[in-house]
Amino acid sequence: MPTYLERYLAGEHEQVWAELSARGPAIRAEPLFAEAQAVARETMTRARANVALLVQRLTSLGYRFVSDALGPRPTPYVAPSGESLAALRELEHQ
Repeated sequence: MPTYLERYLAGEHEQVWAELSARGPAIRAEPLFAEAQAVARETMTRARANVALLVQRLTSLGYRFVSDALGPRPTPYVAPSGESLAALRELEHQ
């Protein structure tokens, strides 16, 4: 039987998330937790790639982001800093 991640990678995005969500609090216990975490990581990897692609394409079309119009500011998408990753790890630990 394929894992949730294998099914997700095969295109069963909505089905996998629906099944994982339906498991309720049981999702926080192993071995389900590791599988759910793998699916979540893959989802966020894809989301990050999609955001980067949108920024690239919109910029190439001449789109001006609000941050551009307001003056020198960070780009519309900035990878997380070491500080923000450390804060995230602390939240996950709690």
